[in-house]
Amino acid sequence: IRREWIYSVIHPNETERLSDIDPNQLNNFEVERNSILGDPCHSLMTSSAEKLKKYFAIKFKGEPGVGPGLVREWFYLVSSELLNPNYALFQPSADGVTYQPNPNSSVNSDHLAYFRFAGRIVGLAIYHRQLLDVCFTTSFFKHLLGIPININDVECIDPDFHQNMVWLLNNNINDMGLTFEVLLEEFGKRHTIELIPEGKNIDVNEKNKLQYVTLYCNMKMTHLIEQQIFSFKEGFNEFIPVNLARMFSPAELQLLISGLPEIDIEDWKKHTNYLDYNENDEIIKWFWEIVKEFSLLEKARLLQFSTGCSKVPVGGFQNLQGSTGTVLFAISRMNQNETFLPQASTCFNLLKFPQYQSKQQLKEKLLSALDGQVGFELA
Repeated sequence: IRREWIYSVIHPNETERLSDIDPNQLNNFEVERNSILGDPCHSLMTSSAEKLKKYFAIKFKGEPGVGPGLVREWFYLVSSELLNPNYALFQPSADGVTYQPNPNSSVNSDHLAYFRFAGRIVGLAIYHRQLLDVCFTTSFFKHLLGIPININDVECIDPDFHQNMVWLLNNNINDMGLTFEVLLEEFGKRHTIELIPEGKNIDVNEKNKLQYVTLYCNMKMTHLIEQQIFSFKEGFNEFIPVNLARMFSPAELQLLISGLPEIDIEDWKKHTNYLDYNENDEIIKWFWEIVKEFSLLEKARLLQFSTGCSKVPVGGFQNLQGSTGTVLFAISRMNQNETFLPQASTCFNLLKFPQYQSKQQLKEKLLSALDGQVGFELA
């Protein structure tokens, strides 16, 4: 419903516009297939937002075709090229599927212009209902939407760091000798940074360790890529204003960008491992019955919640990627009571839930988890 509402706001006279299009009046842009981000593409993307909001056509240089039909292919190619490691713009997170800005992108002297360009591409694709071949991290989507990040968001980016932060929160650290100064590595060189003024002289203890974890997570997910995020948002918001974008959750925005995938439930079920459950347990039978009953949107949101991305890999669920390479989807028993919602470890494609007492309770808890934001917020 919100998706259709946003398009009714963006295109209030869409029916009239579509029916009145004269192919000869379209803005035609010629691009190089072998240089997707080359000069012709820059010429297109430096056009005014108002010009690009009108329907346009793409022509690949040296090829006979021209028209709106090639626009979809161009969006697909340009979104893939933005992730090309040669540009050092985005880097894959530990789950191997989702991407976020590279904190060392300044190795490319024009990196901020490219991030604004990338933001325009994503915003323009949404505006024209085109799909892109890209999945971003939850924390990056939250930055676009103005949603506070939390400690769970760092798990898919750096699972070891996440594990260490959780350990600090759950154990006494008074005698560890930590201070509010941390070690970073940039371009192969190590240096220190203070999380607060005079941080090197302030010990981390039981009273202030939550502040330490908050600041440290914020540094990794926000401050190291602050300029990149700002430039991306600047381009993105030319086509999708902030007030409209904030109508969506990170999962919904991902689906808006990448579309609803075709999900083969039998293939998903076939390539699933179980931890402290087995496929013959009643609750597991309930789970797969519920998933089959889900709408396509609910299935995609469950996949995104559990793995970090709503896309099914090429070749099916046997090729699902995680932090250590190919990692099959898994379901694990939680050692909490039935009041707890399901949780996920996206780096390991792991869905966790306790022993619920009925199929209806399991379904309600799953839907609540998909709708909610779990974890403490980072300012």
